[in-house]
Amino acid sequence: MNIYDPIIKDWAKGTTLPPSPDAPSKALEIHHFQAVAYDHKIYIINAFTGNYPSEVPVDRIYIYDPTIDNWSEGPIIPVERRRGSAGVVVYGGKFYIAGGLINGHNSDYVPWFDEYNPQTNEWKILPDAPNARDHFQAVVHNGKIYLAGGRRTSVATGQTNNLTVAAIDVFDFSSQTWESWPNNIPTPRGGCSSVILGDDLLVIGGEGPGTVNNLAFNKTEALNLTTQTWRTLAPLDNGRHATQAIAYNNKIYIASGSKANGGSGSTELSNQEIYHLSSTGEQITLTIPDSINFGKLDYLASEKTITVNLSNSTSQNIQIKEISVRGNAPDFCFATNQIFPYTIKPFSNLPLDLCFSPRGAGLKSAYIDINHSGSNNPATIRVYGEKPGNIASIKNKLTGITIYPNPVKDYLNLIDSQNRKSLYWEIINSTGNKVIHGNNSQRIDFSELPKGFYIVNIVSEKPSEKMSIKILRD
Repeated sequence: MNIYDPIIKDWAKGTTLPPSPDAPSKALEIHHFQAVAYDHKIYIINAFTGNYPSEVPVDRIYIYDPTIDNWSEGPIIPVERRRGSAGVVVYGGKFYIAGGLINGHNSDYVPWFDEYNPQTNEWKILPDAPNARDHFQAVVHNGKIYLAGGRRTSVATGQTNNLTVAAIDVFDFSSQTWESWPNNIPTPRGGCSSVILGDDLLVIGGEGPGTVNNLAFNKTEALNLTTQTWRTLAPLDNGRHATQAIAYNNKIYIASGSKANGGSGSTELSNQEIYHLSSTGEQITLTIPDSINFGKLDYLASEKTITVNLSNSTSQNIQIKEISVRGNAPDFCFATNQIFPYTIKPFSNLPLDLCFSPRGAGLKSAYIDINHSGSNNPATIRVYGEKPGNIASIKNKLTGITIYPNPVKDYLNLIDSQNRKSLYWEIINSTGNKVIHGNNSQRIDFSELPKGFYIVNIVSEKPSEKMSIKILRD
């Protein structure tokens, strides 16, 4: 038993369960249950004990009193209604139990629906749910029970995770009837957590067909119980199943579970995640610049990098799923130290390096496409820039330039009488190699150059003009 205090944000250890009836020297191990709160205590009804795949339904109710940190054995469950992996809710001072598995993971999923009255210790069999299901959690809201997610587990037929249940079954206490809503869950899965937040039923995580690399689902899908429509919310940081979420103070807390389909010691998670309810009407959007202008590269530059921030200024996680370049892909690129999918936490940024390395002269443009979980997906940054042409292609009519002395001994003076802001020059030796380069008016040091002839190329970017002059170093 582990206890988390959300006020001081710390964990503590609680007492263990009572001994197993079959092994008095060992605490009972139970799993595959949905815990519920009633009368300031925690109740576990219809759980499994034992090992996969032949688990055995626990024969009684177990009750935890947090005020004295004590577990106690509750009433015996009728033999004919024992099962595990069922959904449980409390409504009107009574417990309602739906679905479940009788014969461990092997077989016998059921649509059963029961009422348990803790005041009289009476069980009552109610009309079956429309669909048998297990590995799910039930919720109650405004006089109705909702069953979402889950599956029909059957190891005996080799269909442990495959037979997921997409239908949403709803029990109305006022009419004492079941119905299945028309809008199925977008991602059918078992082992998921369900919780009510506001007027939404959230289905979180899970396992089953469609997972990537055998990892548990990180999806969070919300069903609005008024409009009966689904939408996707921020994903878990870590996909997980086989745990339970709770709502407290407009937040959802979820901890532990397994990170992979199935489960073993190596896939168990020990961390906790908290979902913060967004402000009313808050749009979960990724903030990025509309465009990035790399400008005109210097003649000597082969590339230029600009860092931008992908910003999450909302109260929810935003997952970056993929980034790609569309258009002149060879001329533009991006770089980051993170591996996708990557989650940008609330009020945080992901720095992204955008690079411009043009293959040829002229104006270039492309688009950086960002696939993410926010409401403004996909997001796009337009990138553009220019690479100047070769010096030889520029018209030779540059004026206002004075170069002296010629021949030169140690220093060559280059004077621009027009004080241009963008003047580039280079010194080329007799074999065609560039030996010195620079910008604007300068006193150029020739003292270390061998004697001989050199070409001085001078280029103005605005307007694009050039001049070349032969210099003798003696």
